[in-house]
Amino acid sequence: NDLSLVKDGPSGRRRFLDIAIGQLYPVYIELLKDYTRAVAQRNKIIKDYKNISAVGEILDIFEAEIAEKGSKIIEYRKKYCIKNQPFAAEIYKGISKEKEELEFSYISTIKEDFSEELYKARKTDMFSGVTSVGPHRDDLDFKINGISARSFASQGQKRSIALSLKLAEAKTIKDIKGEQPVAILDDVMSELDPERQDFVLNHIKDRQVFITCCDYTNIKNFKEGAVFNIEAGRIK
Repeated sequence: NDLSLVKDGPSGRRRFLDIAIGQLYPVYIELLKDYTRAVAQRNKIIKDYKNISAVGEILDIFEAEIAEKGSKIIEYRKKYCIKNQPFAAEIYKGISKEKEELEFSYISTIKEDFSEELYKARKTDMFSGVTSVGPHRDDLDFKINGISARSFASQGQKRSIALSLKLAEAKTIKDIKGEQPVAILDDVMSELDPERQDFVLNHIKDRQVFITCCDYTNIKNFKEGAVFNIEAGRIK
């Protein structure tokens, strides 16, 4: 699923951010739970607003919580992206043999004051039945050499971006927590050309990594580490 980060919809990219940040800061998970619950309550109210008296006052209460929790979520996500961006860019540059540059940015639906934007969105939200602004609608934007990766990148480039993000995530965890995480790269080599395969295999020598693949030629350039051949569930 991680390899589909670029080509799939924004929910997968938000999930990637939430899991990555949640591993570093457990308080973030609680923020996310509270925010999601408050948005769900607002959605119920705007769907049934005709049958609710004092709907404005009730919305004020939930929107205050949404704005408070949501602003903190956005702050965590932006800080994570700023921390992660240089690592991912460096890894991607290596994977592409310095031919391509990766940049990504956090795209927020909140441009100014969160509470004010929720209030302005009430009318259209009551028509659609969903909350249209907030971190649950935000996204990540990826560019290779300044061009949209989602629209124009090849399958191999998209997989390389996802791989760079995951390896950068491990580097970020090591930097903040001081512990080297275990990374599992499951069949990531199949759509990478030999040059990209070579970089991935030999960039991870100082990490704890398991790599699986079905074609032995994918790891022929592996210079360090152990290789196990499994047939019918047994290590040979």
